[in-house]
Amino acid sequence: MDIHAFNKAIKQFPLQYEENRFAPIEEKRKKFVAYFTREKITNMTLDEYVIGKQIKENNFCYALKVTLSWLGSIESVFPLTFGLYYNKSEEQYRYLPKFGENLAEVFKNIKQAILDLISAGSIEDNDRIISNPLAPTLKGKILSVYFPEKFLNIFDNEHLKHYLQAFDLMNEKLLKADEVYKRKTLIKFKNSDPTMKSWSVNMFAVFLWKYFPKAPESKPAKRTKTAYYLDKEERIIRKGIFGFGGEGEHHLQLKEFIYNNPQYIGISDYVERDMEHILLSGDKIDVWFKLTDGSEIAIEIKSKISSDADILRGLYQCVKYKAILNAENLAHNEKHNNLTYLVLGRDLSAANKEIQKLFDITTFEDVVPQ
Repeated sequence: MDIHAFNKAIKQFPLQYEENRFAPIEEKRKKFVAYFTREKITNMTLDEYVIGKQIKENNFCYALKVTLSWLGSIESVFPLTFGLYYNKSEEQYRYLPKFGENLAEVFKNIKQAILDLISAGSIEDNDRIISNPLAPTLKGKILSVYFPEKFLNIFDNEHLKHYLQAFDLMNEKLLKADEVYKRKTLIKFKNSDPTMKSWSVNMFAVFLWKYFPKAPESKPAKRTKTAYYLDKEERIIRKGIFGFGGEGEHHLQLKEFIYNNPQYIGISDYVERDMEHILLSGDKIDVWFKLTDGSEIAIEIKSKISSDADILRGLYQCVKYKAILNAENLAHNEKHNNLTYLVLGRDLSAANKEIQKLFDITTFEDVVPQ
């Protein structure tokens, strides 16, 4: 494990920002658990469980898959992962034979399996959890929703191995072990760290996924409809009509908020700071910090009224700023781990999110000056 990078990532983890972002989804989780009690699950109707009928309100599977997607994504799983679903094109229910010979029996056994899983999870009975007939991904999601401080919301076995290997925790026994034990090992690692032990398990998952060691690399996405919109924004930029001209009120407020509250985005050990910091290329950085280790962080600000084209330009500006900071270091015979952040008063479009991931730019979305 790269101890220096790990310690730096912990130090710069924007806990307050991520907790604020997670507050609404945590309320949804609590609402789900309060609604789908053991009694409710026992008496749950078929349409309150299955996906496929476009029932979104108070629907068990839809909530786990979509409403609570931030608490560990299972959006890409096959419908039969839930054991039972409604096939809209065929206008009939489909189910796994292992749960029974007919629809009524299947649904009854799935509900019982959910109840048994919740009981096992409440006392962390790993043997019962592993032997439970529900799909591993579904079991992981249910357990992390009902017991968020006991079960890590990362479900894919390859992803779990990625994190265990990054922290030098993997061994031959753990490699062959069920995902339950892999998640337990990561939580134990979290709780052994003097800083991370105070974080919630959800914040630990965010740290793993976004900050260190980050999500496993995936294959580049094929050029799809998203690329069309990206091309459109690129054409707007090249015409020079991506913004409104000058600095607006929203941009200034957000810039001053970050300058005065750097801890909100995980910056605490700085020795210098500046607004409109001038680089040797003549470019001006919205907000700039120099840290105690000599490294610098250039922050590009885009307000809540920034267009997608302007945000795309901001992503490219982040690439440029980092290159210039590194060049300045090189000219002075120095080498530091300089960073660039993009702070937004709104969210990223799908096309811009692809670019953000491609460039690996740390981005803070929906930041509201407080």
